[in-house]
Amino acid sequence: MRRIHSNVILGLLGGLLAGGLLAGLSSCGENDEAATAAEAKEAEEDAAEREKKAARLFATAQGAVVPEKIGYYRKLISLYPYTQFVKDAHLRLVLYLVDPAVNELEQALEAAETFGHRHPTHGPVSEAYRYVANRWPGSPEKTPTKVLQTWRSFLDQARGRDDLNIDDKGWFWYETAVVAAWSGDLEEGTRFLEEAFSWEMDKNVLVRIAYQLGLNQAAAGKHAAARKSLEKALALTDDGAKGVSGKTVRQELDKLPAAPAKN
Repeated sequence: MRRIHSNVILGLLGGLLAGGLLAGLSSCGENDEAATAAEAKEAEEDAAEREKKAARLFATAQGAVVPEKIGYYRKLISLYPYTQFVKDAHLRLVLYLVDPAVNELEQALEAAETFGHRHPTHGPVSEAYRYVANRWPGSPEKTPTKVLQTWRSFLDQARGRDDLNIDDKGWFWYETAVVAAWSGDLEEGTRFLEEAFSWEMDKNVLVRIAYQLGLNQAAAGKHAAARKSLEKALALTDDGAKGVSGKTVRQELDKLPAAPAKN
């Protein structure tokens, strides 16, 4: 009888085990890939269904009377936070909370804060804060400090991010200037506007920056600089920029002292 060396036997067993293991791993890999594909398809179908449900709820909210709209928008935000409708729902929630028929300003401020926490680079968050500040009795002089501080805090955090595109960056610089002026610090607001004035960005943002900068400079008695800024704003409106009307810009230009005659 032939004797087979033990290490040969171990080698044969190892080969058999390895072969079986590799086959099993291959089978498991194929099963995992199939499962992943199935899960991805199911997630895609679920996402599409959530979008449909969110769309129906959003339409219901739009058709409801003002107090009832609030409940529908809250429900949409809670149930469908990752759908395309949720950002608009956040903004509309704040808008209707400050409606005179509801007048829940504290709740509106909380809703604006939630909007900002969940969508920290979304420009309309600042618009939500503006709704709250505008609706406060006696605004802007009597707008509570906490409203302006919370608004400013959101903008400071947004400006500190490194993932902003130039249009969003310009918008947040502009909005910071608005809050600064609202808080009584026109000089600080002017610095933000002057910084953004030369950036290449969407003309609908730039026209606001140029116009507000012109107003600030005029208020500070810097008439030549104000004329330059307002003329840029006017050129942008002539080019189709939205946000400030050409008529409004011309009215501000007419208020400035006549430019010195050129020799």
